[in-house]
Amino acid sequence: MNKQQHSSKKKEGFFENRILPIITVLSGVILLVYKGLEFISKYVLILILFTLIIASLYLLFMKEIVGAVIGFIFAALGYYMYKVIFKQKKK
Repeated sequence: MNKQQHSSKKKEGFFENRILPIITVLSGVILLVYKGLEFISKYVLILILFTLIIASLYLLFMKEIVGAVIGFIFAALGYYMYKVIFKQKKK
């Protein structure tokens, strides 16, 4: 009976004891870094869009029509990029 208890005991190897916990921790750290960078990039993109709109309005006020139009075009493209990257991800 005593031999059966010892034989049924599972032996863990080097991979399960050393390598697997390291891989698990590294994947968790990589996931946290990814989520942090995603959060930062989302709000940096919003800040850039806001700045582009303000700069375009200023150029429009200063009668620089071409610069204002280019700014509004880039703001529209940035908003489209924001929708594609961040809004469709939730669906």
